[in-house]
Amino acid sequence: MKENKNNIKKPKLHLSLNSDLTIFQQLGLYAKSLYQSSSHYQKKLELERERKRSIERFSPDPEQGLSDAQVELRKEQKLTNKTPTKSTKSIPHIIFSNVFTYFNILMFVIAIVLMSFHKFGDLFFILIIVTNIVVGIVQEIRSKKIIDKLRLIVSPKCIVVRNGVEQEIDESDVVLDDIALYKVGNQIGSDGCVVEGEMEVNESALTGESLPIRKVVGDKVLSGSFVVSGRCKVRVNKVGLDTFSGKLQKQAKSVNKNTSKLRRSINAFIGIVSILIVPFVILSIITNSSLGFGIEDTVAKTCAQAIGMIPSGLILLVSAALCVGVIILSRHNTLVQDLYSIERLARVDVLCLDKTGTLTDGSMEVTSDLICDKEIDFRGLLSSYLGAFEDNNATSLAMIEQYGRRGVFSVANKLEFSSSRKYSAVEFNEIGTFALGAYEFLIDEKKMTSEQVNFIEKNTSLGNRILSIVRFKEKLDKDKKLSNGELIGLIALSDHIRDEAKATIKWFNDNNVKCVIISGDNPQTVSTIANRCGVTDADKFVSLEGKSEEEVRELALTCTVFGRVLPEQKAIIVQTLKDQGHSVAMTGDGINDILAMKRSDCAIAMNNGTDATKAIAHLVLLDSNFANMPKVVEEGRRVVNNVQLSASLYIMKTIFTALLTITLFVCTLLGHKMTYPFEPRMMMILEICIIGMPSFFLALQPNNKIIKGNFISNVIYAALPAAGAMFAGTLSFMLFAEVNSINGLSAATSEGAVLLFIGSLQLLLLCLPFNLYRSTVFVVSIAIAWLFFFLLPNKMIGFYPELWVSSDYINMLYCILIGIGFGVIIKLALYLLKKFVFQRKTD
Repeated sequence: MKENKNNIKKPKLHLSLNSDLTIFQQLGLYAKSLYQSSSHYQKKLELERERKRSIERFSPDPEQGLSDAQVELRKEQKLTNKTPTKSTKSIPHIIFSNVFTYFNILMFVIAIVLMSFHKFGDLFFILIIVTNIVVGIVQEIRSKKIIDKLRLIVSPKCIVVRNGVEQEIDESDVVLDDIALYKVGNQIGSDGCVVEGEMEVNESALTGESLPIRKVVGDKVLSGSFVVSGRCKVRVNKVGLDTFSGKLQKQAKSVNKNTSKLRRSINAFIGIVSILIVPFVILSIITNSSLGFGIEDTVAKTCAQAIGMIPSGLILLVSAALCVGVIILSRHNTLVQDLYSIERLARVDVLCLDKTGTLTDGSMEVTSDLICDKEIDFRGLLSSYLGAFEDNNATSLAMIEQYGRRGVFSVANKLEFSSSRKYSAVEFNEIGTFALGAYEFLIDEKKMTSEQVNFIEKNTSLGNRILSIVRFKEKLDKDKKLSNGELIGLIALSDHIRDEAKATIKWFNDNNVKCVIISGDNPQTVSTIANRCGVTDADKFVSLEGKSEEEVRELALTCTVFGRVLPEQKAIIVQTLKDQGHSVAMTGDGINDILAMKRSDCAIAMNNGTDATKAIAHLVLLDSNFANMPKVVEEGRRVVNNVQLSASLYIMKTIFTALLTITLFVCTLLGHKMTYPFEPRMMMILEICIIGMPSFFLALQPNNKIIKGNFISNVIYAALPAAGAMFAGTLSFMLFAEVNSINGLSAATSEGAVLLFIGSLQLLLLCLPFNLYRSTVFVVSIAIAWLFFFLLPNKMIGFYPELWVSSDYINMLYCILIGIGFGVIIKLALYLLKKFVFQRKTD
């Protein structure tokens, strides 16, 4: 790889049909990367860096922050945290991408060629293209507006100190040298330096390191990391694209990395057709020229074959179906981060749920406590302990409700809660060091009395959560683990199960989606709640405390409920299930869910969760209602299954045209000359009435079947028999017409009728079993098609039914039967191939 004068490596071109991007989008990105590697672009960047280096820096007091004048100056200097994102396309981009597709450009070129030869009667296909473009633009703009509106609700916020007052602003409005306040669950949106307080952050999104990293005054923090515990103030040193994550395009890294099988399949098929259409056009030109046609007729025939091969409405079908899905889900308070996120959840067969905030609504209450040391002021201790922190999570709120929050004892030192430690700690000046958290992590269960064990067993069997308050003799050292504690008391808290949890779990059970419960709580407690919600095999529970990575992988395949799970263990469970061929979704609302969510095929966040979870999620439940998830699955299944079904109509026409083109070329080589029977206008009725209109309406029908198989193979499997029938029927009549010297216009009309009849049969098969909706689509489509065939002027459609004679009818029926027979043979051959060859290979 050569380097230019600026030591910038020139990018290499790597094209892939399996990419989420089309070949032409990949070429566009390659061109962009070439420009960005140019000396002109690099010089421009260097000048911008020099400007930023020369800017005067502020050192605001952490208590006062920046003044309004300083903030305005930073905005004028364009030193805000705004970054270009790829969340949704702009309206001009939507219009451009819908108008200037590869197939549209081909169609426009064909139209120009036809017009240059005054073939204005063959330009009706442009109406289809224009309709596709208009519908596509309208649907996508409508979908964009909905997504943008909903994203305002979940857009990341940041608390900054300005003029001595804390205020919440959009993360994008943070400016250089701002004093930002971060606490548990916040995602850090800019690079900075800690100036007050301390916290633990997870930088796994940036470095891959999953263990929390402690940050104290003077330490640097990076955007893209998230706060695990603690609270501190940070002076912002870098904003926008200058930040660590800005350089990595933070906004795009999470949502767009997961590939979509539907998008990949469509792009692969379009790529294949795009490559093949050129040689097929050359074959067509050779064939038509050898028949003695003039240039005008050769062009007309070649254009007709090119139009027949182009599945122009397929892309519109997919985007329109997805846009409708986004619109429908928005009415059910679900934000779809990108169009293809609908498909991801639809393919899921394992759903990993976090207990708190998903099965339960996140609210808790203290049901009972057991005081083990009668000499201590238990209520005063807990009240002082809770007052030492500013936590407002469900556990803290339940305990504050029970014990209050006031400073009976003075705080000497404290340690924030961490999901890896499972406890927090406070050192009081008067009474020593105490820790509050899961009893398994703080005391030796062998030293517990029978009363204490009975309390734990009783409440665990009821599904309650148990916390312990433990006293330690040593002073609190944040770098050392507490040990040899004395149990002061036990507290039982109960979760409130969501009203909709049972019905939602039942829906997933009935639809062959396995539910797996992953929680940091006691496994027996989680199992009890899971069992009450109707989770299948909820009795297969295990604690992952102290388990190695290999042990976690083994247990992931046999258990349903996991307790005492660390964040990295959640990710291992998800990855193990994926490695076994499952499509896995992960729900979450807390920072301990993020690692697993990023590993999953589909990440779903609750809107009442942390900023970090919403930032990396594919779907956000805006009302934090677990009951909305079945609707998302139903929409995804509807889109994928219906698009897969309807796409066979487009592919049918493409395969038919390709088969006929190859056959006519071979016949020409063998000296038996036959011409392509159709002109561009003759395909209009098939395109509009048999393919375009019904495919759009069929794509909108309910369809809750489980998605099976590969998209391309499924579509070809459905389209090939119909294409074969069209090919056999049309070719048969061409031979009949040649042998019996049937008039050319009459023959073309009969061949068009054969095409329409077999296309109608394929539409019939796709509409079965009939219901009111599908029967209406079928009857209306067929009625319009045949009315157009018989009633539209000949010059408009190129068919002449009035020239038919009795022999034409008879020959046409024979050819239809031959075509149907050939299609049945292909269908049978495909069935046997699938059953006895591919299935055996799979087995």
